[in-house]
Amino acid sequence: MQDVCTNAVTGRGKRCFKTRRAAERAARNSPIKLYTYNCRYCQGWHHTHQSYKFKTIAPPSLKTLKRWLANQTKVLAACQRRVDAAEAKQAAEQDKARQREAVRLAAHREELAAITAMTDRIRRF
Repeated sequence: MQDVCTNAVTGRGKRCFKTRRAAERAARNSPIKLYTYNCRYCQGWHHTHQSYKFKTIAPPSLKTLKRWLANQTKVLAACQRRVDAAEAKQAAEQDKARQREAVRLAAHREELAAITAMTDRIRRF
């Protein structure tokens, strides 16, 4: 790949970078704001002062997409583990609540049976 790309319109040369990363690194080191874009003529990377609405942004590489997908998969797995833990905790709390309700109902039945027995004794007299 060439180091300088000749502009088809003006005939002036532009500095050409082999990778997007190299172009962005050079743009960061510049004292002025520069945008990086992919050249459709030389397939290299150039700098411009114009924002992205006038230039095309190259899609991310397959390696970047795979890395992003792997990261998102890890995030999703972590979220699923948190949801599973929350569901298990909720199920345990519901079991405890059912047991407390069963104990309360048993105590209520015993109390009701005792009251019924007392009223039956009173009616006999």
